[in-house]
Amino acid sequence: MKAGLCVAAALTIFLLLWPLLRSPAPLPSDYYDIALYTGKNPLQEETSQKEFPIRISNGTMMLTPLAAYEITAVVLSKKRYYFDWSAKIAPFDFVLGWKGMAKEYIRKTVRIRQRSRWYFFEIRGESPYTPEYVSRNSANTHVIPATENIRRALRRVKKDDIIKMAGFLISAHGFIRGKEVRWKSSLSREDTGDGACEILYVQRLYHEGRIYE
Repeated sequence: MKAGLCVAAALTIFLLLWPLLRSPAPLPSDYYDIALYTGKNPLQEETSQKEFPIRISNGTMMLTPLAAYEITAVVLSKKRYYFDWSAKIAPFDFVLGWKGMAKEYIRKTVRIRQRSRWYFFEIRGESPYTPEYVSRNSANTHVIPATENIRRALRRVKKDDIIKMAGFLISAHGFIRGKEVRWKSSLSREDTGDGACEILYVQRLYHEGRIYE
């Protein structure tokens, strides 16, 4: 009887603590006191960072940093992916907008959709922006969390949130179940179509006043 009570008590405590154990842990510095400014282009710089491996359930991928990257933007849309090898390393796609695309009244004039790792937009008649402007100031970003903690924090990001992410644009190469796979980030904000998405390895996330690594 006593053993049964102990097991029941332990199970109750575990169930109470489970949400806390699964919650992301911010840096001890607690809240950041800077405003996240969405009025600038993403910052991209050269990097000397060497390639490094990451393991996934069906194999190993080598990630090669192509550029250091930092972006502050509004989340115009978010989609979670669950299947195939790319979802193992980049479970989320964020459509990010900056400059005019970060303004709420402008966002309402552009319809965003995501499907199959692509994003599509439709400009409504009252929008002051051209398709070229929307393309230059928004991006579909495949997000690779560097840590499980960042992965958990990314789950909490919602449409219309303002976030800041810092890390590397990367190319990925590996063998999954014996099949060679490759994935390479765009390095331009001017391109469109196939290959124009950014693939961002996120080492630091700023969200709702907290910093996650």
